[in-house]
Amino acid sequence: MPTEGIGALAVSPDLRTVAVMRAGDDGVNAVWISSPPGATPQKYLPNPMATRALYNSTNLRFSPNGKSILLFMRGDRGRTEAWLMPYPPNSSKPPSLVQTDLTPYGGTPQFSWMPDSRHVVLSFASSPPRVIVAALDGRHRIARALRSDQRHGRPQFC
Repeated sequence: MPTEGIGALAVSPDLRTVAVMRAGDDGVNAVWISSPPGATPQKYLPNPMATRALYNSTNLRFSPNGKSILLFMRGDRGRTEAWLMPYPPNSSKPPSLVQTDLTPYGGTPQFSWMPDSRHVVLSFASSPPRVIVAALDGRHRIARALRSDQRHGRPQFC
């Protein structure tokens, strides 16, 4: 798979799939899937996260169980968004917009999945750095659970 113009890249836990966020021939950025790696990439459909522009960094990761892909991006809608996408794609279960109101704190957050494939740790490039442990609740929303205390450097529940 060519790497030119890739905004983000993720490899599935079983190493059988590569997902990338990149522009297609039409200039629209989308998630593309190559399975097995090296196969002709196919656009992830449905594609409600389509955008003509990407700002800050774009972050894409498979969940540890390989059943979901989480995408953090700032596109032409002018906000930082988090999209939870079922994998493999399923038109009866389209991607869910799980967060739109994250204050960017200096850019799109970096994140890592927790081993349970239900929680993520978000890291913001701010001064001081901010860390949030978030749960993806049953409605596919990010429910803030724990964040760093700015005055004392200790975690506190939100």
